[in-house]
Amino acid sequence: MNNIINFDFYTLKILRSYVYALIDPTSNEIFYVGKGGGDEYGNQRIFSHFHEADKLRNSPEKQSRKIKKILDIWNRNQEVKWVILRHGLNSTEAHEVEAAIIDTLNLPTNRLLNEVVGHHSARGILTFDGIKALSAPPVRPGRSIKVFVFQIHNHPNIALNCNITALDVYEATRGAWRIGKQYRNKGDEYYAVGVVQGISIGAYKIEDWGQDYDQPTKCVFLKSDEPDPLVIKKLLYKNWGKPLSVAKGFLQHGGGSILVEFNEENQFRILKGTKDKESIWTDCGGATVTDETGREVEADSEVKIVGDVEKILPIIQSKQARKRIKEGHLDFPGSECLDGWNTLPMGKPGACKDKLMVFITDEETAFNIVAQALCQVGHHCRSITKLVVFSVDIQLVSWDNIWNVFFPAFEQLYVSDALQCQVQLIADAP
Repeated sequence: MNNIINFDFYTLKILRSYVYALIDPTSNEIFYVGKGGGDEYGNQRIFSHFHEADKLRNSPEKQSRKIKKILDIWNRNQEVKWVILRHGLNSTEAHEVEAAIIDTLNLPTNRLLNEVVGHHSARGILTFDGIKALSAPPVRPGRSIKVFVFQIHNHPNIALNCNITALDVYEATRGAWRIGKQYRNKGDEYYAVGVVQGISIGAYKIEDWGQDYDQPTKCVFLKSDEPDPLVIKKLLYKNWGKPLSVAKGFLQHGGGSILVEFNEENQFRILKGTKDKESIWTDCGGATVTDETGREVEADSEVKIVGDVEKILPIIQSKQARKRIKEGHLDFPGSECLDGWNTLPMGKPGACKDKLMVFITDEETAFNIVAQALCQVGHHCRSITKLVVFSVDIQLVSWDNIWNVFFPAFEQLYVSDALQCQVQLIADAP
């Protein structure tokens, strides 16, 4: 059976209307094409087929050919492959793209199992990894490190493959490349990333370099089996647009790779890929959070609740406050402690403030409220709001489910697990 994911809020906003395909993993043939989403936001349509198949397992008389195919694949202990063929469309465009694909694939063999022909008979293919990359934040390692950046979008393993595996990405990233001896010093520690459209889809620690057998003037690297997992996390599924833009001229003239050095101040410079003998240090960009001293702190650094947050906790967790909050009001004793905060879902929209308090009191509205909060922090008040506190009634709401669904969006805003103290789970006491 397929592991079903949920697209986070920001991914849905980028997807808008999209066209997707379901694929038999044995033959790699598309057996169903469909449309999801709307003019402004995407939806979870692509996964509804798996829910339907699971629901109809024991009702063969209700199973369409599509459902029978999904169940057949599951009975082989396999998962249905899926890709998003085009995204970022409006509904009219998506219907036309869907219809064109269905008509084209049905011409030679009539092999698609769509029950309905598409409506109204360059936004590329997206796999699961591609979906994660949609909300990729700027790369910010926050440590001294040297990284080779290899553009692999034209590699045969990547360009012509809708079902890219981890091995495909590694083989495309490792070479062959023209890398001078001065950049292959065994005494130095290097990492490598493979990027497609500016997003890193593979990250490795380089163990050693060797000569490519087919192209003796080029090199391939061998990855280490013991990389630092924290470094890999910092490099993988990140947006490398800023370093690549600095080396744009070099890359446009046939350079397939660059070497980027980062420092602990989240700055980078180009060591290979620029004519400048001494490339200047450039800020990586992206949002940061600050601790009580005003010092910048990385998203996955340890941050404590400090200052006025600690003072607010006993006030908003009092019985009177909890009762009024659940009723949708902020007029409880001591509520003036929130005067310097924006609040959701209560309160009137106003000027952006550096702090946001989000009250979540029931499962039914929880996801919509979190989406509103992310929209406010990530768009309307981006770079202004530095602290978000979620006050959650954990007896009625599963925060773990919310966190799992919205994690890519949280990560994009540099809100990570470590910040569940700062971007808080204030668990309402029973």
